[in-house]
Amino acid sequence: MCSLTDIERELFKQLCLLENYDVIKLITEKVVIEVRQINQILHKIKNDGRSAGTPSYLLMSLKQTYQDHKGIVMACVWQWGPSLKYASKRLQGDREVVKEALVWNGTPLEYASKELRADMYIVFTAVVRHGDALQYASDELRGDREVVLAAVRQYGYALEYASEELRGDREVVLAAVWQNGRALEYASQVLQSDQEIISEAEWSVNKSYHRWDDY
Repeated sequence: MCSLTDIERELFKQLCLLENYDVIKLITEKVVIEVRQINQILHKIKNDGRSAGTPSYLLMSLKQTYQDHKGIVMACVWQWGPSLKYASKRLQGDREVVKEALVWNGTPLEYASKELRADMYIVFTAVVRHGDALQYASDELRGDREVVLAAVRQYGYALEYASEELRGDREVVLAAVWQNGRALEYASQVLQSDQEIISEAEWSVNKSYHRWDDY
């Protein structure tokens, strides 16, 4: 929550040279009202709990001023990561905000700034949680072996978004088809004809059928 005392103290510090009580009073009252509104929004977010979508609807409906308020946006993405979509451009490029959004899963990477989608730590955090987030990474990181391996181990179909070179990388493709045998379709033509990889893919598909048969 924001502290009225701290804000008023800072405000008076900045306005002390005006030597005009009416101006100071007017500006102070405006700030107090603004802070109370912010606190009401934060209180609503907290009381709503972690519910899918609700903070997104709230953030989407707020004025741009509040969409650029770090405290409000942090609260929203903590509740529901994809709320990042409605944050200001400035906060979509804020490393702390984006890291908080990715706690849910990797998909909010889509709404991060171009710079953060090229950030190794941010992208790796995203694909470990949801491999499909690889599609939102920069071209350079979609060609990074460590990032792509993390992505396909979590979600085999992420192979689709790997660079052409890595779709021809034997270890990467094996990791992808082990997670999901059908990911073989995104491997290079050479590896699609590799008997060991085909066998691994078939085993993975059969394994998934057996899992469903257990229910």
